[in-house]
Amino acid sequence: MEGVLIKDMVTAGECCETWMLKLSTTKTASAAFHLKKEAKHELNVNHSNNTLSFCSEAKYLGVTLDRTLTCRQHLESLRKKLTSRIALLRLLTKVVSICILECFYYFQHIAASAAMQKCAPSLNLNEQL
Repeated sequence: MEGVLIKDMVTAGECCETWMLKLSTTKTASAAFHLKKEAKHELNVNHSNNTLSFCSEAKYLGVTLDRTLTCRQHLESLRKKLTSRIALLRLLTKVVSICILECFYYFQHIAASAAMQKCAPSLNLNEQL
């Protein structure tokens, strides 16, 4: 498998030279995906006399891919994110419901006191009894 990758890296290097591009070997990593037990084998791939680092899990378009393409690590990270966000939403709904109840009771009290003032006989303190 490494022979095929090395051959492909030579082809990629030739394309980079043709288009006057430079491949950053410090940012480039090698990874291979396999559905069998051979997935644990670490690859040694070189480009321009530099050994590329080996990456057992690659991130592509925000999705973490492991060597056996099960996406377990990606799903676990999504579960953790969702759990924390759901907990935050639950807390916010409790706070909002408490605020709504307090506002309801406050406006109910205002309405009751306004109704009491409207229904109560008006007392004029300046009048003498």
